[in-house]
Amino acid sequence: MIMFIRVMSDPSGRPVCCAQLLENERQVMIDAVRVLIRCAAKILESPTEPKFRRVPVANSKVQQCLLPAYGAIECLFEMGFVESDDHFLLPDAASLGRVKIIHDALVALGQEFGETPASKVQVPDDGHGMKTPSPEDQVAAAFWLQKEREFYNILKRGSEHVANYTRPEILQKARSCMPLHQFTEKARECCTQLDQGEKFLQDQLLIQLLHWFKESFFRWINAPSCVACGSDTKLIGTAPPLPEESAHLAGNVENYRCEAGCVQFTRFPRYNDPGRLLETRCGRCGEWANCFTLLCIAAGLEARYVVDWGDHVWTEVYSTSQRRWLHADPCENVCDEPLLYESGWGKKISYVIAYSPDDIQDVTWRYTARPSDVLSRRTACRESWLVHTIVELRKSIQQGHLRTSARRMVLAERTATELVELMMEKSEAHNLPGRTTGSEEWRRARGELGTIRATKSHTIVPTEREVEQGVVELKYSCVKDEYLRVYDDESVVSGWQSLVSEAVSVFRKEEHDWKMVYLARLEGRDVGRVAWQFDLGSQSMCIDRVEIVVQSSCFETGRVQWTLSDTGNRRVDVDEGCRRVFDVFSGSTDLRLAAELTGGAGRTAWQHAQLFRQSLNDLHEHPLVILLHLRHTS
Repeated sequence: MIMFIRVMSDPSGRPVCCAQLLENERQVMIDAVRVLIRCAAKILESPTEPKFRRVPVANSKVQQCLLPAYGAIECLFEMGFVESDDHFLLPDAASLGRVKIIHDALVALGQEFGETPASKVQVPDDGHGMKTPSPEDQVAAAFWLQKEREFYNILKRGSEHVANYTRPEILQKARSCMPLHQFTEKARECCTQLDQGEKFLQDQLLIQLLHWFKESFFRWINAPSCVACGSDTKLIGTAPPLPEESAHLAGNVENYRCEAGCVQFTRFPRYNDPGRLLETRCGRCGEWANCFTLLCIAAGLEARYVVDWGDHVWTEVYSTSQRRWLHADPCENVCDEPLLYESGWGKKISYVIAYSPDDIQDVTWRYTARPSDVLSRRTACRESWLVHTIVELRKSIQQGHLRTSARRMVLAERTATELVELMMEKSEAHNLPGRTTGSEEWRRARGELGTIRATKSHTIVPTEREVEQGVVELKYSCVKDEYLRVYDDESVVSGWQSLVSEAVSVFRKEEHDWKMVYLARLEGRDVGRVAWQFDLGSQSMCIDRVEIVVQSSCFETGRVQWTLSDTGNRRVDVDEGCRRVFDVFSGSTDLRLAAELTGGAGRTAWQHAQLFRQSLNDLHEHPLVILLHLRHTS
């Protein structure tokens, strides 16, 4: 009987695994080919010798030559090797014909590059013609093998999870849950108002989806209400999922007890099935990002599910108009603020992985301005291993899901562009808020409340030029986030915090949907304060008169209190709006302007007292003007 042996080949007839080797750098490929040929040759020369059929993973040649080379381990598998604990094993029943095919293809590949790699390279085997790894090397290799196997399983589970987003029935169910036509029309109106054109329609659609999802569709759950009486409950532990809960991918079920004394237990399954979440419409960040990513894809946006190993999850959406991925956090209704977590929440970033149905990417570097700090925390795997594994998984995903080479080319170009972006250095952000979703107690326990204070208390002193002119005029534009010192040759100082003497629980907020910007207090804070301090006495000057323009906006029961004061106990309240002139501070050698933000109603109370609210298109107005007319002290 004739036995036919089939090995997957590319159009040129070369086995696919050998063709994959060509995608490596020349020396990486040659090193791998040499080791593989010697391994195959030893088996063919002594097919019954067990030692040649066992390739330890801890071996230095495997570590240095095979693992870093794309296609090398695939060549072993194509020969018939299988994984077995800490080594690769060629079973006794494996066909030598497959070994011979791969051996000959590798020899031909080596000869194409002027190499004759079979003669002097030792077989990757311990104690048989090659230096045996030291015990320390073996321990290190076993350590990394175990850790990286766990990491690989996590990456695989993430890729398998996002496959749910491509199911036609679940996409149709998602479309039926949202008024997509209404969102599209609203997005089109925003494009018209902002003179952006249709190419920004998808970006505006994302903003509409974020707002609707947080305000109308999904609900945050700290603890579920009692199923019997509706009272508050307390977490007492976890319970195994019921069959119907497991069917919707509930790997964990939290168990709560009623605090009102009705002795009722309430289950809170943590569903991973996005279709089920379209029905429950509640959860925490995992459920929020899971469901929101599905809705984005159903709305025609390219979206991916982003997992931060520091225990948070969000979404990224590809902007075709900007040719880049936009960070989108549905829990916070925040778009394109990737430094929010590190600079605002105070999170210690380590690994951030993005998953889509046709891709996988390590996007950690988008979310940090402190790459050296992040690198010191990345101890779950070797960096070279992670890069190689991401590339391998991406190719596997795309070979299984993408039917056209054109789509592969688009994704390859996009990946190359993104890698360049990820390598670009980012500036620190100083005025991003802490976390807003979840109970204040829960956020405080996680250290994610954030407290934005002035990085340094600053006192404004007249420059020589301002003393010459006898005037200090300071203007602030919230749109540009910069100060203009008019009589100091119109010098510019960037950042609202840079000239304040005090800033507690206040941050600068950009509303991407309404294209507005303003200063507001942090959510969960009853009071926000900001103040500017002037010292004139150090320049032997004092105030002749003060002219002030301050603008603030209040909604519901929100309140902003403006005051002017000096160390001589003179104090006046300042009304917002038109320019006010104050002679009461004549002769003062110091001055303090302060604003206190309080009041408001409901969970958006923090928005109901605002300073310097401006349209993002308003580039020439200054909602804060402080004009000090000076004279020399007598």
